Amino acid sequence: MIKTIKFLLSVLITPLALFFVWVLNFHPYSLLAKHFHWTIHSKNPETVEAAINVAVIVALLNIFGKIWSKFKRPVKVLLKVSDPLNKIGKNEIMYNANTGSLKKLVLKIDIDYKNNFWRIVTAARVSHLIVLHWNNIFKVDCEVDQDYMEKANQNLLINIGPLIGSLQNEVSMTHNFYFTIKNTSVNRGAFVPEFRVYRGNNLLNFLLICLLKLAVAVEIEKLDVHLEKEN
Repeated sequence: MIKTIKFLLSVLITPLALFFVWVLNFHPYSLLAKHFHWTIHSKNPETVEAAINVAVIVALLNIFGKIWSKFKRPVKVLLKVSDPLNKIGKNEIMYNANTGSLKKLVLKIDIDYKNNFWRIVTAARVSHLIVLHWNNIFKVDCEVDQDYMEKANQNLLINIGPLIGSLQNEVSMTHNFYFTIKNTSVNRGAFVPEFRVYRGNNLLNFLLICLLKLAVAVEIEKLDVHLEKEN
């Protein structure tokens, strides 16, 4: 996801600069020219000045991108699905499809902020969701707190906004859930967590989400489930 956003920003950098100039009315060169009394000697000074403003913003965005790439992202999110028992590997377990018994799994969420500034920025009017996906071969049972959780189809949504809004720079929580198998026609499935930020559909919100994605390092550890069947 991060690589995709970086690619999109590199492609959209000129349209983004035009957006700053024509929509947000941000003219960095014009401000400097007015302060230092610079004069453009051209038959079309307004056109030239607009082009210089766009060029300056493109340069600033490129400089910002280069500088930012040298730093570690200030927010780290770890999402991990694990089985406290019966592991056969780091991220996989075996399940006996013939027993039909409930199997307990744990979703672990860790958030580490480097300082309060970034905690406040990432929490400001932005919905932070942890989404747990699973295949339709599983029947999942879990406690759902209506205040910040929602279970829909093959997803469990957890709103971690209240955690981010806390005064702690390190937040950790776990959530237990249970599953059985409702479809034994296949021999494997998976539980995959996902981190989402949501602010809306307009362009400013999209840019905000892109910046947050660049600021947040997300580490995902899904869990593969292999079905063991008796002949």
